[in-house]
Amino acid sequence: MSSLSISQTNFTCQNLGQNTVILTVTDDAGNTNTCEATVTVQDNIDPILDCPAPVTLSADADCEAQIPDFAGALSTVNCGPVTVTQVPAAGTIITVGTTTVTVTATDNSGNTATCTTTVTVEDTTAPTFTCPANVTVAANANCMGSIPNLVVLVNNESDNCTANPAVTQSIAAGTLINSDVLVTITVTDAAGNSATCDVLVKVIDNTPPSAVCQNITLQLDLTGSVFISADDVDGGSDNCGLSSLSINETNFTSAEPGSKHGNPDGHGRRGNTNTCEATVTIEDNIDPIFGLPGSGDPGRGCGLRSANPDFAGALS
Repeated sequence: MSSLSISQTNFTCQNLGQNTVILTVTDDAGNTNTCEATVTVQDNIDPILDCPAPVTLSADADCEAQIPDFAGALSTVNCGPVTVTQVPAAGTIITVGTTTVTVTATDNSGNTATCTTTVTVEDTTAPTFTCPANVTVAANANCMGSIPNLVVLVNNESDNCTANPAVTQSIAAGTLINSDVLVTITVTDAAGNSATCDVLVKVIDNTPPSAVCQNITLQLDLTGSVFISADDVDGGSDNCGLSSLSINETNFTSAEPGSKHGNPDGHGRRGNTNTCEATVTIEDNIDPIFGLPGSGDPGRGCGLRSANPDFAGALS
């Protein structure tokens, strides 16, 4: 036997299945003979997947998202074609949370490869709402106003994922204030997304000031007069900051000794007024001052008489 030869020596993915190979036998004299053999080619190698990395998506206005198409996850294949499938399928609607996706590659020989990845849907959208209008509160007798419950004034709260987002205010209802303040309203959903606005709370003084009078006694000075100010008869008037104190009479003279009534007005910062009456007692405690008259000559000569002089004009 001089040689053996076959009709085909190389097989590829194109030769999957049964292939007929002819064997030729040649002896030393050049005589030949042939026979046929069946060569079955199989693909037993699984495809190789390049598994997708985890994906994070933002929820839409309906708090949903679609699972992406991972068909491009195939990396290496021995013999194609290969079909890539996934569960859940691409385009499946999912909501907030994490969903596991199984990706499978299958070739025509039934070889498979699988891997898993995750799709996480997050709520990244802040709630919306209508902010309350600025409000005014009346000051009490101590010039303090109370912060109202602004939470109940918030309207149209809405969120894509949270049915009832929480509403809070930065300064608690009932807190006493003595000046205008900004209160921050915050609306927060279950994912921690929040939206804010500021409401101006103004303190309005609608209460008349409390005018408190005190009676006083005054002494005339050397000129026969005395001056007073509103502070002299103020007995502790109080309100939300007095802008002015005034009285109806400030000058008293010797022509009006005895008791007189003063009428001080207290004016609050916002123009509210109140009055009270004080009794001003005028006293004259200064002795009169007069000059000593000069020596007089009662008269001369024996038996002569003269009248005593009149010193009434000596008062100085």
